[in-house]
Amino acid sequence: MGLDGVELMLEIEDKFQISLGDDEVGSVGTVGELHALILTKLDRTSPRACATSMAFYDARRALMTGVGIARNQIRPASRLDSLFAPPSLMRRKQWRQVQESTMLNFPDLERLAVWTYFSLAIGAILGSVVAHRFDARWFIIALAMIPGAIAAAFACAFVPIGRWHFPQGIATVGDLARVVLGVNIESFRRLSARWTEDDVWNALKAIIVEQSGMPPEKVRPEAAIVGDLGID
Repeated sequence: MGLDGVELMLEIEDKFQISLGDDEVGSVGTVGELHALILTKLDRTSPRACATSMAFYDARRALMTGVGIARNQIRPASRLDSLFAPPSLMRRKQWRQVQESTMLNFPDLERLAVWTYFSLAIGAILGSVVAHRFDARWFIIALAMIPGAIAAAFACAFVPIGRWHFPQGIATVGDLARVVLGVNIESFRRLSARWTEDDVWNALKAIIVEQSGMPPEKVRPEAAIVGDLGID
C-alpha cells in the first residue's frame, strides 16, 4: 500500500480506535469491504471512544489543517511554543487559522502587556515625586518622565504590546486537548455514544473524502479504493 493508503488507514485507526493488520488491509478492495472490516473490529456494545482521546485527535487534526504542522510532530507532550511562531501577531494569525479549521470551540490567545503598563506607571510616579520635591515647572516634569520612558521602552523591547501567548495552563497539545474537551463536553458526549453501521459509514466516507479529495457522491460501497478513488 502506498503512502496515501497508509495515511488513510492511520486516520481510520485513530477515528475508530482500532488496529488494522497488513494482511487484513491487503484483502480489502472496495470501500464496502473496508466498511465491513471496520465493523468486525468495533465493539458496538461499548462507547465509541475515550472522550479525552477524541479531543486530542480533533485538536491534532485542527493543528494539521489550520497551520500545516506535520502529524509526527504533534504528540500530547509536544509544547505549543515549539509548534507555533514566536509570541507575535503572526502567532495570533496562525491560531485563528486553527480555530477556523474546526467546528469545536478553541480557547483564545491572551495578550501580555502588563510590564509595559507597569513601566509607564513607574514613570508617572517618578515624575510626580520629582515635580513635588523641587516645585518644578512643566519642562522639569517632562524631564522627570525620562526615566519612566526609558523603562517603558526597555520593557517594550522584550514584551511589546500585542504579543500573544497561550492561556495560562495550556503549554502542551495534551493541555489543549483537555481544555477543548472541557469547553465542548456536550459535543464529545454525543460522539462517544455507541457506533451504528450508518455512523461508521458516514465517518469512513468523511475520512476518504478528506484524504482523497474525491466528491462525496463518488465514495460508494462498490467503489474500488485504488482504481476509483486514486488511493494507492
